[in-house]
Amino acid sequence: MNTKIRDLVFPNNFRGHAVMLSSFITGNIYFIVLTAGFSAALGLAAGIITAPIGFLAGAATIYIVRKAVNLEFKGLRKEADHKDIDLTDLPSVDSGDLFETSKQLYLDRKSWKAVLLSLVKVPIGLASLVFITVYLTISASLISAPLIFRYVDLQIYGTVLNTPIELGGAVLAGLAIFILGAQVTEKASLVYLKLNSMI
Repeated sequence: MNTKIRDLVFPNNFRGHAVMLSSFITGNIYFIVLTAGFSAALGLAAGIITAPIGFLAGAATIYIVRKAVNLEFKGLRKEADHKDIDLTDLPSVDSGDLFETSKQLYLDRKSWKAVLLSLVKVPIGLASLVFITVYLTISASLISAPLIFRYVDLQIYGTVLNTPIELGGAVLAGLAIFILGAQVTEKASLVYLKLNSMI
């Protein structure tokens, strides 16, 4: 297959799709960790006796998120390097003293960038999953129209597709949707990786 045609139909061998779908998985994990961690921290911080424990619980949540971000970057780095995007690991914060380390975690601007980016991944991941599922389903249905029209009534705006011209048009429309969806996802993965590099 010609390289230009292959890049048009199968951009980047669908690695961008894997990147965008990973945002759905990681986004949900971050949301659970942040919600549980900061809820516990705020609940404990409200009490006079438990306030130090709440302070440490919040710091522990930030610490977990920073470690998770670095772990995620390891998985994304190959694709980021392929697109000339630099994903720099968050430096470790460890002063040897528990409260001092916690304080540094709170005061480090990168901690809050990591937290905000982690929360943004929830809607990004959900939108990515919906978009990829919808465009693949629609394109696959249209492309396979000549094979299934005998068994399923394919209709578009009330018109049943059963003539060669209509079925051929459905295949072309399916290919167009497939190519457009693949290209959009690939471009979205580039933006997503750039967003990660902003931490």
